[in-house]
Amino acid sequence: ICVAVAYQADSLVIAQVLGAGYVTEYNVPYRLFMMAPTIVAFLIGPLWPAYAEALGRGDTPWIRRTLRRSLWLVLGVSIPPSLILMIFGKSILHLWVGNQVHPTWYLLIGLGIWAILLGVSNALSMFMNALNIVKLQVVCSILATICNITLSIFLTQRIGVSGVIWGSVIAQTVFILIPLAFFMPRILRRIVPIPSDPGDVGPDMVENPKG
Repeated sequence: ICVAVAYQADSLVIAQVLGAGYVTEYNVPYRLFMMAPTIVAFLIGPLWPAYAEALGRGDTPWIRRTLRRSLWLVLGVSIPPSLILMIFGKSILHLWVGNQVHPTWYLLIGLGIWAILLGVSNALSMFMNALNIVKLQVVCSILATICNITLSIFLTQRIGVSGVIWGSVIAQTVFILIPLAFFMPRILRRIVPIPSDPGDVGPDMVENPKG
C-alpha cells in the first residue's frame, strides 16, 4: 500500500501542481530509467525463498555471504546504465520519442540515483522478508510515504517536474536505507545457528538473546 501511494502518485502530484501536460515529461524518462531496476528485481527475486531455506537449515555464513554479494550485484547492474542515462539521456530520449519530451538535468540525475536506491532497497527487502522482519519495514515505509508525498508536492512547486523524484530519493534515503543500514548489523548478529532440540539432526536459526 505504501509503495502504491508513495511511488505511484508522482503523476498525480505533477498533474495537480503543474498540469496534466507535464506528466509525459516525467513518465517517459522514468520508464527508460526503470529498465535497470526491473532487471535487478528479476535477478534477486529468487533470493527470498533461498534465504528462508538457509534460515531453516541454520546456514548463517551463506546468508551473510549472499546478502553481501546481492548488494554488489545490484550496484554492478544499476550504476553503469544509470550513469549512461544520466549523461546521454537527452540524446537517447530524442532518438526514442523525438521532441515530445525535454528532460532537465535535475530530472535525469534524480532518476539515475533513484534507480540505484530502488535496487539496493529491493535487495535488503528480500533478506528481511525471508527473516520475517516486518514491523521495521512497515514503520519505515509509512514514514517514507508521508515524507515522499509532502516533499514531492513542495519540491514540484519550486523546481518543477523533477521535484517528485527528488522527493522519492530523499524519503527513501532518510527513512528506508539509513534505518536499515543501522539495524542490519544488529539483525545479523542476533541470528545464530544452534540446535533446536538435542534429538534434531540439523540446526535452526534463532535470535541470540545477548545480541
